[in-house]
Amino acid sequence: MRLQESQTDLYLPALEALRSLIRASTTSMTSVPKPLKFMRGHYDTMKIFYKNVTDEKTKQACADIISVLAMTMGTGKDCLVYRFLCDPNDKLDSWGHEYIRHLSGEIALNWLETSSATKLRVIELVKQIVSYNMIHNAEADACDLLMEIEQLGMLEDYVDENAYPRVFLYLQSCIPFIPDDEIKKLLKTGINLSLKFKQFINGMRLALILNETDLIKMIFNSCSDDM
Repeated sequence: MRLQESQTDLYLPALEALRSLIRASTTSMTSVPKPLKFMRGHYDTMKIFYKNVTDEKTKQACADIISVLAMTMGTGKDCLVYRFLCDPNDKLDSWGHEYIRHLSGEIALNWLETSSATKLRVIELVKQIVSYNMIHNAEADACDLLMEIEQLGMLEDYVDENAYPRVFLYLQSCIPFIPDDEIKKLLKTGINLSLKFKQFINGMRLALILNETDLIKMIFNSCSDDM
């Protein structure tokens, strides 16, 4: 393994080659790809290498790979922790849907224990995840993540006219399963999206569930006569 040799100038090229190989096999993962199986025995070695190496770019490239390996080898929140140690300019979408889904799961699982300062950094990751999900027809995944971290209002910034019908139907299907203290946020988000795209009937349906007279009147008055 190149990372265990003494020639430090070989570290970054070796990591870049490994990263390219893994990326080529994980963009549409249906099973654990060969590069990840091969790296199983080297996972702890990679973490030790990260601690010992001093070059910043090499550390960031190593953290990127460890974060991906953590999908199948890590424990706790390794995937998320090492994501924060990567180059902040690196985009998540290069690792594919399964990586995005795993990272989302760790974010949701650890949200309540996350400090206020760290939550600001997590939100930046969430923005990338939601944007990716919307582009790749994974609207339900985006909604689930935002509901788990109580940030459903962010959805309004990422839903376009094409995604709206699927998002609205999914939010509507979630109503029976949402706790009473959270259902108002869901309904308000659905109403705001409906008004944004002039889907007044859908908005009125949710407003009636919410049973707020002023809101019902506002939606009714916003609708033109020919609707």
